[in-house]
Amino acid sequence: HNNSQCWQIDNRGTKVFYARDVWDLLREQAERLREFSALLPTNSLVVVVCGSPCQDLTYFSKFRGALGLAGSRSVHFHFLPTLIYVLAQLRSDIRIWEVLENAGSMQPEHYQHILKCMGYHSTQAKKIDSGNWSWTKRSRIFFSPAISSAPPPARIRDKEPWDSGWHAFPG
Repeated sequence: HNNSQCWQIDNRGTKVFYARDVWDLLREQAERLREFSALLPTNSLVVVVCGSPCQDLTYFSKFRGALGLAGSRSVHFHFLPTLIYVLAQLRSDIRIWEVLENAGSMQPEHYQHILKCMGYHSTQAKKIDSGNWSWTKRSRIFFSPAISSAPPPARIRDKEPWDSGWHAFPG
């Protein structure tokens, strides 16, 4: 047993795998991913939401984005297409949808590389700046086959960012 990864049962009785390193899912002939895929009912929909570290992609980094997706942090983007490929090989009956988030200030060549690796068209990427509806500007790019052309709802910046009536989930 490697103490950097383990299966646990959450408070709802769901089996959850925790990994210190996402690549653990693919190590040992993808043993953990095989375990996960065996738990899925036939014709399941798997939604993968992720965002690799963006520090090596942006003009604001030490090397002005030159390291890109080969940098020691941002290289982890490549986990996503690898995960999708292996999961699809393990279970041809499942559908996989992904949402990838990353820096809106990435250099164009890194943006194009992500589109190419994921098999996306530029219409499947959307740049969103949270400053349009919140107190903080933060330009992000979301990549997904599920991208809609509708912009996020506009909000007034000086109001609370949540609707009235929300409360803490009982834990």
